[in-house]
Amino acid sequence: MAGHAVERGADQQAARRDRDLDAIGRISEADARKVLLVLCDGDERVRGAALGVYGTMSKTDVCVRCNLKFDQDNNSAEACCYHTGTFELDESLEFWEEVDDYDGGGNPFYQRDSAEVRTDCPEGFRWTCCDRVGDVAGCRKGRHEGRRHHQPRPSPPALAKMRT
Repeated sequence: MAGHAVERGADQQAARRDRDLDAIGRISEADARKVLLVLCDGDERVRGAALGVYGTMSKTDVCVRCNLKFDQDNNSAEACCYHTGTFELDESLEFWEEVDDYDGGGNPFYQRDSAEVRTDCPEGFRWTCCDRVGDVAGCRKGRHEGRRHHQPRPSPPALAKMRT
């Protein structure tokens, strides 16, 4: 009987931990940063643990050029393949001759130059940087460029405001 009570207590504890971690996972990045700063400001052990975990994490980001995830510590000079131009509608392409997108009165069923059509029909668009058609690999290579989220460290008065 006592064994079942211990098991039930462990199950409840695990369920609570899972709920808590799920709630923490839903915290916005800005609020998570505030919570971390408040916790680290108040406890040297927490601060050391946070820095230790951060030191072992891979520094991933999303490239603004190619939209792929990358590790900032492994970002070679030719890691990113991207276009420098824009992806523009080219109605002179043979692709559009085969598409029946007008009604009998010459009115279009949809807007050709739209984000949805660019995704669904890339062969109707051309890159201005290299004149290539469609969803093709980039024409330039370079390092990935991350979406920088650098925010200055709040001053101690700002930390105090976060606690309220």
